[in-house]
Amino acid sequence: MADEDDYELLPHREIQRLKEEISKLKGGQPVESDKELKRAVVGLSEKIESMNEILEAASQDLREEDKEAEIIKDKIDPIMNKMAEIAEQNEKIAKGLVAINDIVGEKLEEITRLVEGLRTIATDFKEMKMEFRKLSSRPASSMQMSRPQPAMQPMPQGSTVPPPPTQPTGEGPQRMDIRPPKKRGLFG
Repeated sequence: MADEDDYELLPHREIQRLKEEISKLKGGQPVESDKELKRAVVGLSEKIESMNEILEAASQDLREEDKEAEIIKDKIDPIMNKMAEIAEQNEKIAKGLVAINDIVGEKLEEITRLVEGLRTIATDFKEMKMEFRKLSSRPASSMQMSRPQPAMQPMPQGSTVPPPPTQPTGEGPQRMDIRPPKKRGLFG
């Protein structure tokens, strides 16, 4: 029979402690395990309370941040609208500058063509002037015409048409009066 019962040897102090706990439990007195449990529950309660305070503070911070975000949004929205308007205006200005640049480019091409034409005319004029000077500096004998001049016909009576200008007679040097037309003012 002794072989069939398994038992464990416990120290005398442990047995004594267990007996005291049993008697306290029967008598309704708190045992050490109850005290430990009570301390654990109190500690847990304090930790839960602390966690609730932290969560409440975090919730309050989030509400304040939401209010601040709303205030900031209310202040930033008009600024963003004005920035959008400025961006639109800048786009219009840029398009206008491109258009002006195109027009100026076209006008510059026209002016360049006109200047080139004026240079050509000035060169031609200088050549004509030099040719005229050569002709006017020749002696009178070289400028006489070798062809006979036609005689002038008398004008019929009662005619109001002035006679045509006379032809050069070949006497002395003849100068042709080639002058550029006088420039007129802006209004005629």
